[in-house]
Amino acid sequence: MDQIICITGLPGSGKSLSAEIFKKNGFRVIEMSSAVKHLMAEQKIKIDNKSLRNFSTELRRKYGKEIVAKLVSKKISASAARKARKILINGVRSLQEIKYFRKIFPHMIVIAITSPEQTRYKRIAKRSRPDDMQSFKEFMWREKKEISWGLKSAIGNADVIISNSSTKQALRTSIKKFILSLDSMLKST
Repeated sequence: MDQIICITGLPGSGKSLSAEIFKKNGFRVIEMSSAVKHLMAEQKIKIDNKSLRNFSTELRRKYGKEIVAKLVSKKISASAARKARKILINGVRSLQEIKYFRKIFPHMIVIAITSPEQTRYKRIAKRSRPDDMQSFKEFMWREKKEISWGLKSAIGNADVIISNSSTKQALRTSIKKFILSLDSMLKST
């Protein structure tokens, strides 16, 4: 049986660390933002926090809130084998994306990673990725942008909620526990 998992969560909640854990447990990880970054690179648009969010907003406005899911599903289909798959789709941002993926993968499970605002901001400030923001004001701008895409409805419609309000090790433990229970969860969906 396919094991298809989607992760959603606000910026800095722990989605990437969770994805790393899934990858170490044999899942192919597909980043939703990679599809957007690929389009931006094709159009020779510099990728930073603001340009990535603005481009994503315009893409969703023009083609619908499920457009990134459509782009990602093409990537999954193009490389899919006829055998059971273990795929983690990281960075789902709207209920429309979840609904689109559910048409293709009716037994998929959506996980929301949650964490307090100040904790999330501190994590982002510490990790310093090229498309991360540099100030709390920029952090709030990014969060409002992503919420406008429907992120809160994606979180609210998750099948499983994993709190990430303490240590990385605690998150690792929670994700590993989830993976161990995955087969029985999928049989009941």
